Amino acid sequence: MKGVAMKLGQILSFADESLPPQAKEALRGLQQDAPPMDFALVRTALEGELRRPLSKLVSWIDEEPLAAASIGQVHRARLHDGRQVVFKVQYPGVEEAIEADLRLSNNLAGIIGMFMPNAEATPIAAELAERLREEVDYERELENQALFHRLWEGHPLIRVPQVYPEHSSRRVLCQEFRRGLRFYDFVAQASADEKALAVFVLNDFVFDSMHRHHVFNGDPHPGNYLFHEDGTVSFLDFGCIKYFRPGFIAQVQALNRAIVEDDREAFDGLVREMQIILEGRPYDRDFTWSFFRYHAAPFADDGLFHFTKEYVAQAKDVMSLSNIRRLNLPPELLLFNRITFGLNAIFAELDAEANFHQLYRRYLYPQ
Repeated sequence: MKGVAMKLGQILSFADESLPPQAKEALRGLQQDAPPMDFALVRTALEGELRRPLSKLVSWIDEEPLAAASIGQVHRARLHDGRQVVFKVQYPGVEEAIEADLRLSNNLAGIIGMFMPNAEATPIAAELAERLREEVDYERELENQALFHRLWEGHPLIRVPQVYPEHSSRRVLCQEFRRGLRFYDFVAQASADEKALAVFVLNDFVFDSMHRHHVFNGDPHPGNYLFHEDGTVSFLDFGCIKYFRPGFIAQVQALNRAIVEDDREAFDGLVREMQIILEGRPYDRDFTWSFFRYHAAPFADDGLFHFTKEYVAQAKDVMSLSNIRRLNLPPELLLFNRITFGLNAIFAELDAEANFHQLYRRYLYPQ
């Protein structure tokens, strides 16, 4: 199971509290340990993409993958100049498989429209297809990762591995090797203080990237983090990145500010301005307020907020099809669901509790 199907399995494995424990445990392996492809295929892919014999590329490579995910798998290696690296190698045929999936779902907009009558379905379908196509373009991912490396270089706790364009291609991505604990190993071993520090690091990475740099890494699942003994966290996988217009981020900040300040009139104007409610479509004022109030709950009030598994589980009701169909989902809001079903679930696993209102004020009232 690769590509789109595996991506859905990854999301289900940590985001859906309604799954039986056995099902969640079985799916959890998809976050870092999918069934790997044979190394002979890896060698063929590396030599074909980089147009050199493997012996000319590296002085050593581990034939056992460090991880195998939805689009490709990762092998540790050493370059001839001594640099310790990993190669992410795309599964042969996965790009064609995703294109076939997209062709089979060319009526996706019609299906979305059937279930979400208050939404503009065509741009939603186009956004989904664009994000999937970007994930199989490792040259684009290299550019994304290089950007995040520059943005966070020098930060005391956030690490983004350096990428090496001269050893990369459209289907091969070479980057700096980092040693660290996987998420569930970290959760099992870390102290309460270490978990609390990790929460602050993850929070800053996600929301500073979005609100200050207007970019969002749209794949916040546990397989994409490495935790280090000194409290630093390495962030991996930049295949699904959303670049936001500054004006859109300003609207998001204004919407959240209206919720925090209990300004219902400003909120009413913003949901129409952002086309969350389309002109001429029914508007249930109290429902729309409560819908967004759920998402803003961690920072809405000036006090401690605890990310419990019960709070995360409420998302499946809040984000139910019967509720979603009452709203429009502008394309720029599409990846925000990854926070609801991704980052919130990770915070619950870390038993996160903090005054997120104080942390979020710099985005509510930017200087």
